[in-house]
Amino acid sequence: MDSQDEKIRKTTTKVNTKMVVGQSGEVLLAYFLVVWSERILSFLFALFYDVDPELHFRVLYTGQEGWTGDAVFGVYLLPPMILAFTGIAVVESWKWWMKWKFIPHSFVFWMGALASSRALLGGVVGAFSSAELGYVYTWAFVPKWGQYILAALLFSGFVLLLTRIRLAFLAMSPFKNGIKNDFLRTRYTWTGFTVPLLAPFAFSVLFATVFGNYNETYFTGLWVVLGFIMFRMNNLTSPQYHFIRRYHQKLGMKWGIWAGVALATAVSVLVH
Repeated sequence: MDSQDEKIRKTTTKVNTKMVVGQSGEVLLAYFLVVWSERILSFLFALFYDVDPELHFRVLYTGQEGWTGDAVFGVYLLPPMILAFTGIAVVESWKWWMKWKFIPHSFVFWMGALASSRALLGGVVGAFSSAELGYVYTWAFVPKWGQYILAALLFSGFVLLLTRIRLAFLAMSPFKNGIKNDFLRTRYTWTGFTVPLLAPFAFSVLFATVFGNYNETYFTGLWVVLGFIMFRMNNLTSPQYHFIRRYHQKLGMKWGIWAGVALATAVSVLVH
């Protein structure tokens, strides 16, 4: 006779393949939609500032003339910030949209999670790249050492936000008592979060290999790192079950305010 733990392991192993494949597909699709949403916003702002934009699959091309500080901030800073605030709002309101039966909850989750990172993780990538948010650093006259410090702060800030993303993710666990059970929680994190994040990273690496340098490789690589951080986080501790299911709106509002303060501070540092 199998023990209870052995039965659990056999049951979860059967759904692991489906979960990994399904979640990987959703992560990859959500990643494409988020990246292209940002690119289209940048294109529209570039049209507004009249810098002769051309929208391509790989990157947004612009002309050499007409660039000002306002144009740089509008084209390269505002789109990721808009997506970031939208993504944070989606993740923080998970109790609301998870009640809807007609939408794929995990896909909405990944859209919100990936969008929430475009400004913070984009700022990390910009410190090590001369493209996109790297242009903002250059036009704001932020020295290289300052960019590295800001990158560390932005990454740390997103790791804090990851604790909020974690709540929405665990709330979608398909396993009964999956939050309280250590094995189910870590298993679900591994197959539903950590491993699926390799899909956009593998695509960006392949794309960079074929077409040359591709900044999204750094962005997706950071998400792989975050996947292991999330795995470690869920392996060590479990949030209170009632906290996951009932959700404290006041605490969510507090984190939203702190996220806004962090972004406002980062923008003020860049501008000045």
